[in-house]
Amino acid sequence: MKTIGANSRIFGDAQWAGGYIYALVFQMHKKGSEIWEIDGTSLDVKAVYEFTHKSEFNTGSLAVMLENGLPIFYLSIWNRESGDVEIAKYAIPSSSAQGRR
Repeated sequence: MKTIGANSRIFGDAQWAGGYIYALVFQMHKKGSEIWEIDGTSLDVKAVYEFTHKSEFNTGSLAVMLENGLPIFYLSIWNRESGDVEIAKYAIPSSSAQGRR
């Protein structure tokens, strides 16, 4: 049996949008998750977006829409406390996205 380290990353879902692959990545023993923006040609990671949620949660699927060239993320989130499944929307503020591409 193989032991997973404290910083092990697990890919949960991915979607292609605007020439980029957006991969949902989470780490064991960490309350937040990340979305990696990967160049569709070179496969270089161009940006990493971190997000958290107010309660203990598990993320499921990822949907990405581009609005004015910036990604808008929709995540299905299973709330471990209530058992509810919700859809969360995360947008990148345009001020923090300037100059990253």
